[in-house]
Amino acid sequence: MLGPDEKINYVASNAIIKLLYDQMLKEHEDRLSDLKSREVLYVTDLVSCSHKRELRILYPEIYFRFEPTAILGGLAHRGLEQYLIEQGFEVEKEFEIPFELDERIYRIKGRVDARKEDLVVEIKTARSDQGIPHLHHVMQLQVYLVLLDAAQGILIYITPSRLAEYRIDRVEIDLKTLVEETVYDLRHPRWSWECKYCPFSRICAYTT
Repeated sequence: MLGPDEKINYVASNAIIKLLYDQMLKEHEDRLSDLKSREVLYVTDLVSCSHKRELRILYPEIYFRFEPTAILGGLAHRGLEQYLIEQGFEVEKEFEIPFELDERIYRIKGRVDARKEDLVVEIKTARSDQGIPHLHHVMQLQVYLVLLDAAQGILIYITPSRLAEYRIDRVEIDLKTLVEETVYDLRHPRWSWECKYCPFSRICAYTT
C-alpha cells in the first residue's frame, strides 16, 4: 500500500487526448467547405461580430479550437442530450433555410441541441453564471424559433456554480436586418466583449 511519502512513478500519456483531438479535428475539417463559403450563414453568425465571419472565410483553420473549455462544453452537451433522447427529444438537429438578399441566395444553417414538437432546447456551458441569460444567447434561440416555426424555447445554462433554465416565447425578429448586417459586415463587433474571446483578434482591424 502506498504511504504519504511513497514516490509514484508516471509517464506522460496522450492516448485519450489524441482521440479527442482527432475527433474534433475531423468535425472541423468536415465543415471546412461551409466555413469558407460566402453563401453559408450560420445562425451564430447572425448574432455575432460580422467581421468574425469575414476572417473565418479567409482563415478557417484559425477557427479550430482544441482547449479544455471547448472539450468540457462538448462533453456536457453530449451528456444532457443523451438524457433528453431518453425523454423523447431529437438532438443535434441540423437544418438549412434558403434566404434571398439582393437577388442572391444564401443558406442559413444551424443545429439545435434538442427539439420536441414545438419546443427547442439550447444548452450553454459557461465558466461563470454572471449576467445570464446572455442577450446573444436569447437572440440565437429566437432565430432558431423563427426559422423552425417553433413556439417556445428553453435556454439552459450549466456552470460550475449553478444550473439555470429559462423558458422563452417566440417573438418576431428582423431577420432581414440581421442577414444584411452579417453579409455586408456592418457590425464589428456586435458586442463590446467579443474581441476578448475572438480567435481572430490578433489579425483584426476592428479589435478594441
